[in-house]
Amino acid sequence: MYCPLSASRRIPLRLLAAMVALAAAVPALARPGDPPSAVPAPTPGAPGQPGSESVSAPVKDSAEAAIQAALEAALAGNFAAYLAQIVPAERDGEEQRKQKERYEWKRFKAQAAWYLTARKPVTFQVVKREMLEDANQIKIFVKDQVHSERSPVPVQCVNEGGRWWIRTNSL
Repeated sequence: MYCPLSASRRIPLRLLAAMVALAAAVPALARPGDPPSAVPAPTPGAPGQPGSESVSAPVKDSAEAAIQAALEAALAGNFAAYLAQIVPAERDGEEQRKQKERYEWKRFKAQAAWYLTARKPVTFQVVKREMLEDANQIKIFVKDQVHSERSPVPVQCVNEGGRWWIRTNSL
C-alpha cells in the first residue's frame, strides 16, 4: 500500500511510517533564536563531537594511555619508552627506528611540553575524537597549550592485540 499523498513518488506506507517514527525519535536541532537550554549539550570529547576533556588518568591500554605514556617518555628523554607506544609494524625495522629517532622523536621531545596542562600527573586536553572507517582506528586531537592560535593536533591510534598503539604522531 502506498501513501496517497505521495502518488507521484510512490513511497510505501510502511517506509513513510518508519521515517516518521525515526524523525520523532531524533532530538530536534536548535534553530536560531532558541534558548541555550533547548539545545542538548554534547558529550565533551565523544567521537565526532565538539567539546574538550582533560586527560590525566586514562583507562589502561586506551589510546589516551598510549599518548600519555609517549608524553611522559618525551619529558624524560626516554626514546625506548616512546617507541614502546608505537604500533609494532611502524617500529620493528632498524631503518624505521632510526628514522623515528632522527626526525619524529627529535621534534616530539622538543615540543611535548606544549601539549601539557600539568606535568604530575601528565595531563593533556583532548578536543575531539574521530573514529576512522576501520573501527580499530581513531584520531585524537590534542590542544596545543602554548600556541593558542594553532589548531588541535591529531594523533592516530590503532587497536591491535587488545591495546591501543600510536600509528601517526603529529604532536
